[in-house]
Amino acid sequence: MRDMEAKDVQEFFERVAVDWDTMRLAYYDERVIERMAAVSGVNEGMIVADVGTGTGFVAAGITIRASAWVDESRGGSRSHG
Repeated sequence: MRDMEAKDVQEFFERVAVDWDTMRLAYYDERVIERMAAVSGVNEGMIVADVGTGTGFVAAGITIRASAWVDESRGGSRSHG
């Protein structure tokens, strides 16, 4: 199997983007996201950057614990306050 290049990964996600949240349920669900958020160490007072997290499902589970987050793909900075 050849090593995947960035363009291969991009092409894959462009093909499956519409169905990605449904597909990811085969690999992990909200319990996994909750556990990732718990071990991330993110807490109130922190700012989290969403950098290339796809549909943002994972980021949403983690950023809810922070005071603010940055996601340039969705129009910049946000806060929970």
